[in-house]
Amino acid sequence: DPTMSMLRRILTKADMIKRSRYGVVNFESHEIESGDLQAACAQYMQQRGAAKVDQFH
Repeated sequence: DPTMSMLRRILTKADMIKRSRYGVVNFESHEIESGDLQAACAQYMQQRGAAKVDQFH
């Protein structure tokens, strides 16, 4: 099931973001990381057949 690997990727990204939040704040990297995570979540929901998937910006 390809969605399992997508979900694993989402969880890995979330864990990487959580671990990167220590130290000096870098808002540019936070924006990039959150955008990547939102895109991965939208793709996962699209593949799983979610009722409605809004495009994240």
